[in-house]
Amino acid sequence: MQKERKYYPAIDFIKAFAIISVVILHLMVFNGSKEPLFEMFTAFHIWQAVPLFMFVIGMTLRLSLDNGATVLGIFSNRMVRFLIPLLIAYVVAFIIRYIMGYHNSIDWHVFIGLIPTPGMGTYFITLYFETIVVLIVLSYLVKHYTFFFVLSIAVLFSIIGELIAFNIDIKDMYLYSSSIHRYIVLLVLGYYFFDFKYEKKYFLLIALMLLSTLLLIVFQSTREPIWPYSLYKSAALWQFQHFPYAFYTLLLASILIYMYNKIPKNIQNKCHFILYIGKASLHIFLVQIFVFFIAKQMQVFMRADIGFLIFTVVLFIGCLWLYIEQSILKRVHIDAG
Repeated sequence: MQKERKYYPAIDFIKAFAIISVVILHLMVFNGSKEPLFEMFTAFHIWQAVPLFMFVIGMTLRLSLDNGATVLGIFSNRMVRFLIPLLIAYVVAFIIRYIMGYHNSIDWHVFIGLIPTPGMGTYFITLYFETIVVLIVLSYLVKHYTFFFVLSIAVLFSIIGELIAFNIDIKDMYLYSSSIHRYIVLLVLGYYFFDFKYEKKYFLLIALMLLSTLLLIVFQSTREPIWPYSLYKSAALWQFQHFPYAFYTLLLASILIYMYNKIPKNIQNKCHFILYIGKASLHIFLVQIFVFFIAKQMQVFMRADIGFLIFTVVLFIGCLWLYIEQSILKRVHIDAG
């Protein structure tokens, strides 16, 4: 029997931070330079957006299992919640292509999640599909093995995936960028987050967080990821989004949750819109793909005023999309989650 669902608003707070970070990051690099990312030390905050999303997925898996959900139920629920906006996004993408006269060819990647209006961050759709499948395996492992064993398996999987990519000299940038092996450690850390008491038995975890932070400082200074990611172009493009840096994401998530819990309740009650942005993160993500694609096609040069307008429009349309979608689903008695 499924227990009463618990709601942790701090999770939506992290998601809101992450999706806002995604939009800001894409605004910062829109004109073609990553230099602003280094100048503003974004590797320590907003450049952590995707790692934070993967970390949160691990957290929500734990909550779902603790609430009595079955693995099949988790899989079907996530697929339904994901496929509905994704199918709408595909329809919108083809309409935009037609209106703008965009005739670039469509290849097989479109069948694994690549939106046919190529924009920023489209790889995350395929990554999320993979993540849903991996959650089934992770659900089994966490029930039968200890934290450090599961973490070791995840690290091993990440290393093997990276070495395979290196040895076959992978040329498909989309497949590499969307590969789950780069983020699987974050799923594990997110799942076990509620168990971390930072007591003596987790001394190694604290040490790894400090080491991960040190590695990130080195990356910020040298702008080069550590071995083996610096050996070949496809990996280097993804900078620090590999397992050695995952423990810093754990630290950042802990800080964000601490910050949220320190916000006075009367202020929290007046800022529900921030949590709603977190709930609408998927829809906002899809909207920003279209908006940035259109801006690129129109050869927009990003300035502060244009950036602010795009930022506002993306968040507003994404939240409105979720609201309309949930209203319709409630009318037909479908649980939108």
